[in-house]
Amino acid sequence: MTWVGLIIGCAYSLAWGADDSPGTHEAPAPVIQAEAIDALAKMGEYLRTLKTFSVTCDITIDEVLLFIPNEAVFAFVHSQDRGLLDMALGQKVVLCSPSTLFSVLAVVRQAVEQAQLQRTSDDILTLLADFEDQWRRFTDAFEKVGKHLDTLQRSWDDLSGTRRRQLERPLDRIGDLRSRPELRAVAG
Repeated sequence: MTWVGLIIGCAYSLAWGADDSPGTHEAPAPVIQAEAIDALAKMGEYLRTLKTFSVTCDITIDEVLLFIPNEAVFAFVHSQDRGLLDMALGQKVVLCSPSTLFSVLAVVRQAVEQAQLQRTSDDILTLLADFEDQWRRFTDAFEKVGKHLDTLQRSWDDLSGTRRRQLERPLDRIGDLRSRPELRAVAG
């Protein structure tokens, strides 16, 4: 079974340790760069932790979404550290910003619906194959019973027609013999 793991965290609280909510104000460029550089290192550690987590747990996570709640930091990560993005994608971690999160979630939802549709289609095809097999067995048995009924009807016709007439002929002769006057005199 395929599991889609979604880890949507507040990157400020998880990676950057910021107390203010994301997107409430724009920080100056040097502050964003300092936060982003620090976040890059922490995200690298976080990605290594995710890799260890997926190896040591019994669950299978195909993809992980890592939510970065600040567009400026997300853009800085994309422009400054391609190695981190490659490492994230290599470990099947997709980085999402506020503007890309809903698009990614819509794709995930559509993929889950397609997987469910595929499973349902497979179940329907299996049931149709089972029905076809049972239908073939039914028609074979139905034809066999029909042949037996035909044989029975011919046997019945033979018994009620030819066999009956063949048995009635000697009985008619016996009746004729019993009705002869010379046999009545002997019997009487």
